[in-house]
Amino acid sequence: VAAVVGLAHEAGWRIRLQGTGSWVPTDAPADLAVTTSGLAQRIDVASADLVVTAEGGIELGVLDDRLADHGAWLPIDPPGSPHRTLGSAIATGTWGALRQGFGPLRDHLLGITAVIGDGSIVRAGGRVVKNVAGYDLSRAIAGSFGGFGIIAEAHLRLRIRPRVDRTWTVIAPRDDLFEAAATLARTSCRPLAAPAAVEADMAIVRASVPGAAELSSAAAGLLWRDLRQGAARTPLTLRAGALPEGVEGALEDIERALGEGWITAGPLHGGLRWGGDAAPAALVDLRRRLAVQEIPLTLERAAWPVRSAVGHFGAYREGAAALARDLRRAFDPGERFMVPLEGQ
Repeated sequence: VAAVVGLAHEAGWRIRLQGTGSWVPTDAPADLAVTTSGLAQRIDVASADLVVTAEGGIELGVLDDRLADHGAWLPIDPPGSPHRTLGSAIATGTWGALRQGFGPLRDHLLGITAVIGDGSIVRAGGRVVKNVAGYDLSRAIAGSFGGFGIIAEAHLRLRIRPRVDRTWTVIAPRDDLFEAAATLARTSCRPLAAPAAVEADMAIVRASVPGAAELSSAAAGLLWRDLRQGAARTPLTLRAGALPEGVEGALEDIERALGEGWITAGPLHGGLRWGGDAAPAALVDLRRRLAVQEIPLTLERAAWPVRSAVGHFGAYREGAAALARDLRRAFDPGERFMVPLEGQ
């Protein structure tokens, strides 16, 4: 990978990065497509330390199966199919419902090996929890949508695989759902506990949330699969980094601007995702209006004409744009990676 990127840097070729192509469309104009499909061999699980080292092209479904063999678990569930690669999930910073209990993927990230725009190999962090003095470059590369480099390998912190998995659902008007989430947030109920504690938490759910019903294992599996894959069926997805108290208001702003869509919201720890279709001008206008509230709007996936017009990120705080440009020049001095980081 380093040799190919180095050659492209010298020759002035533009590079399109891609994994399996199951999340971000592989339609960026480029002279060269670099896929991580060959970086899909190594999965090194250190069960005693609860750490895994895996190559960036490993599919998330394959990784989860391998971890299950060791009784280990990486608590992430980014949207998309099980064929999404680990590198894609890290690079795009996407998250699912498990973020509410375990934090975003970068919280599990211990280190990264990446190839940056001039063909240099950068190793940030390592395999142990406390391994970085000063700023951790892996935090900059994670969530950069490939604009800073190609993720070749990652070290991730694991958890012991849960022995009990219970799913409860509530079907109700949105206002009632937000109130139910707020009620649960005021209790001692948490997403992960020992089996006996799970039973106690289920009693809290029954008492706190009218209409809550437990799903069978089969039905729960279908629900979580549909939640992950639903966003990938829409033309574009975006996420808003609202704080918990601002999620409901941000959602209302998004729907007023773009209409109803495929929505997942996290009222316990903030953040929401909207999937649907929208014109670039509407996205730019929404981003500017949310910026007034210091809510960043990230375009996660869309066709190239929309991505190139809107950009993945837009500055919502003074000085952020200049910092992003400086980082881009440092990691990709020739701007060889066809990734529209900055937008309007």
